[in-house]
Amino acid sequence: MRRPLLLPIVALGAFACSGPAPLVPPAQPVTDQCQVLDPPAVTQTAPSAASPRGSLQGLLPTHGPPKGPLKLGQLLTLRGVVSEAQWRALPPGADAELSQIAQREDEAPTVRARAMTGLAVRRTDGAVGTLRGVLLDAQADSLVRRAAARALADGFAEPEGGPAMAALAAAAADEDATLREAVVKALAPHVALPAVRRLLEERKASERDTLVTEALDAALAAPTPE
Repeated sequence: MRRPLLLPIVALGAFACSGPAPLVPPAQPVTDQCQVLDPPAVTQTAPSAASPRGSLQGLLPTHGPPKGPLKLGQLLTLRGVVSEAQWRALPPGADAELSQIAQREDEAPTVRARAMTGLAVRRTDGAVGTLRGVLLDAQADSLVRRAAARALADGFAEPEGGPAMAALAAAAADEDATLREAVVKALAPHVALPAVRRLLEERKASERDTLVTEALDAALAAPTPE
């Protein structure tokens, strides 16, 4: 029989389980200081001579806004809204150039639109004729025509009618619905003027486009001063 062989195996297992306990490293002494691991080293670029160590100069934009009065070319490409003071600070000779840029077909539409804004602010002689020509030019870019409508309404809306209002009335009946809507929205701030209110009321009687009708309703709902 092979059972007697089991006794040595059991004895060997008992000896292994009752052997010496494994060695445990001693605990580190408790102190009142935190043990902080050093972070991995990071390669940094040496500061340049123009930007001293610890300075925030490197975070500033390289070029700040121009100081002093701006030239016409700067105003035409300036980001944001050009103030009335900036437009009026231009010399008288800038008026002719503004008119030329507004009519120049090879110019970017955004630049032409900015030039027409300048004409409206400065209210120069001949500006109405320039803006009327652009507004009524069916071949002109739609953005440019809408800009002409805003410039005419903002700078030259007449209380009892006139060349500017006649051009706006013609544009309010244009086949381009986006232009009609632009005309209505341009005239809305001037609804207190009798000629403007008449134009809007007459347009509402025949308008069929939903967006233009909504713009007309909003414009005519504005309260008029007593």
